[in-house]
Amino acid sequence: MKKAVMAMWILLLLVAILSPLKTAFAASDGYYQLSAVTYEWDGTDANRTKATNSKYYYTYGDEYSIGYRLPWVVESYGRYYPYIAADTNGNLWFSVGSWRLGNSFDLANSGGPVISAWNNDLSSYYYGGVYIQYKTNPERVVIEWQAETYIEEGLYKPNNFEIVFFKNGDARIDYKSFSTTVGKDFGSGISKGDGVHYINLSTAFDKPFNLAGKSFLFAKLYNVTASTNGNGTITPISTATTYGGSSTFAITPADGYLLTSLTDNGVDVTASVSNNSYTITNVTANHTVMATFNKLICTVSSSVSGGNGSVSPASTTVNSGHNTIVTVTPAPGYRLALLYDNKASVTERVSNNTYTIANVITDHAIVAVFTEITNRPSLLNYRHGNTISP
Repeated sequence: MKKAVMAMWILLLLVAILSPLKTAFAASDGYYQLSAVTYEWDGTDANRTKATNSKYYYTYGDEYSIGYRLPWVVESYGRYYPYIAADTNGNLWFSVGSWRLGNSFDLANSGGPVISAWNNDLSSYYYGGVYIQYKTNPERVVIEWQAETYIEEGLYKPNNFEIVFFKNGDARIDYKSFSTTVGKDFGSGISKGDGVHYINLSTAFDKPFNLAGKSFLFAKLYNVTASTNGNGTITPISTATTYGGSSTFAITPADGYLLTSLTDNGVDVTASVSNNSYTITNVTANHTVMATFNKLICTVSSSVSGGNGSVSPASTTVNSGHNTIVTVTPAPGYRLALLYDNKASVTERVSNNTYTIANVITDHAIVAVFTEITNRPSLLNYRHGNTISP
C-alpha cells in the first residue's frame, strides 16, 4: 500500500513539474515560431448589415470564402503575397490564387500556405460569419469568425475566435469563447503545405475549443547567417530570431591573425565589434555577416631576378594594417624594367625608385627585373653629321 501511495505522489509531482513546461512551450518549423502569449481580443465590427469597403469586408454561410487585398505585401514561407483569403471554416489562406476551399484537412499537406485557427467543418449559415477589418496603431488585419460547427448548425452554439495578422508577417490567434458540445479538430496551426514545414497548435497545446481565453503567436523568423575568409571563426554560423529580436556573434581570430573587417549585409560594422563580440539588435530582416581575418604580423621579402640591381630591405616584418616602403636601386647602366608584387605587375606604381605597399594585411613577395640602358643616335646628331658610339 505504501508503495502505491508513493508511486501516486511521484506521478503527481511529475505532473506538477511538467505542466508549466507546456505553457512555456515554443515550436518552430524554421519559418515561424509558436508560443503562448498573454490573452488579447481585438475583434471586428462583426456586422452583417454594415457596408463593405477596402477596410471592412465579410461573408457568411456554409463553405463560403472571401478574398481581401492587404494594405501591404506580406512574405510567408519565402514567397510574397498581396492577398489573403478567409473561408467560413476557420482558415486563412495566403493569396487568392493558392487557396483551396475545404475543411478537416491534413494540416501538413494543406495544398498551400495556410493559418488554420480551427480546422473543422464550420458554418455561419444561421449565425455569424467571417469578418475582415483593417486597423492601425499598429497596422494589422483582423479576421474574426463567429460560427457553429456544421453538425450543430441552427442550434445557436456560437464559437468566437480570430486571427490578427500583422504587417511584419506575425499572426496571433485569439480564442474568445466556444459553445460546441460535439467539437472536433483535425489539426489547427500554420503550414506551408509541403508536408514538411508546419506547426500543429493542437498537438503543441490543445484543441481550439479547449483554449477559450488564450492567445498564441506565430512569430515570423528571420535568418542570420555568418561566415569567414578562414583564419578564424564566428559563431553561431546560423541562427534565427523573431521580429525585433537580437543575435550575438562571438568572433575568434586564429593564432597570429586578427579581425580586419566585419560586414553586415555588405555594410562595414567593424567599429561595432567589442570584446570579440558583435550584436545585431532590433532584427527586422534577414542578415548575412562576413568576418575577414588577416595576419597579425606580415612578412615582406624582396629579390632581384637576373641581377643588375638591388631591392631593399631584403626582408622585413610589418604589423597588419600598416604601410611599408621598398627601395629599388638599378646598377650603373641599368634601369628597372618590371616590378612584381605577389606575381602582379606594379611597375607603374614605382616613383623615385620607391614602391609603397599600403595597408599590409598579408605576406608580400617583391621581385624586380632590371634591363640595360642602351644609347641610340638622335635625329639631331645625324643632321649635324655627328655620330654617337654606343
